[in-house]
Amino acid sequence: MHYAECEECRVPAICPECGKPVAASTPFSDWLRGLGGPLTSQFISLHNLDFIWHNYRQNWLITIEEKRNGATCSFAQRDTHGIVAQMLKIASGSTVTNARNRRMVIEYRGHYVTVFDKSTPENGGLSINGVRRTKDDLMRLLSTGRDPEDFDG
Repeated sequence: MHYAECEECRVPAICPECGKPVAASTPFSDWLRGLGGPLTSQFISLHNLDFIWHNYRQNWLITIEEKRNGATCSFAQRDTHGIVAQMLKIASGSTVTNARNRRMVIEYRGHYVTVFDKSTPENGGLSINGVRRTKDDLMRLLSTGRDPEDFDG
């Protein structure tokens, strides 16, 4: 089981009611990680993807991996997320059917690893895909789905 930690001092979080450590993982993620045989890390790379940001009015989406406190993606996470991003890019522009049975074309506008110095753009700096950025850059990304590099000069 993975446990939550204080963002400042890295001490495990403890529930004030029962005194037990606070889980940072879900029961299902712990169950998946506990599988044996051919379903171990020798054969399977298990990662979550933090956000799918879907602008359903303009029919585009991006994927976002969030890292706090300056954390980085592991090699395995970069590898798997890169594969997913490539597959979405290949499918971008395809006609899909939504839950209301409407057919539409969706554009995939990229995968963005957003690393916060602390935990949000309000309490520290940030980088997007390895480049130092501002809160305004992040807001433009969320508004347009376009890489902040596209806004330079």
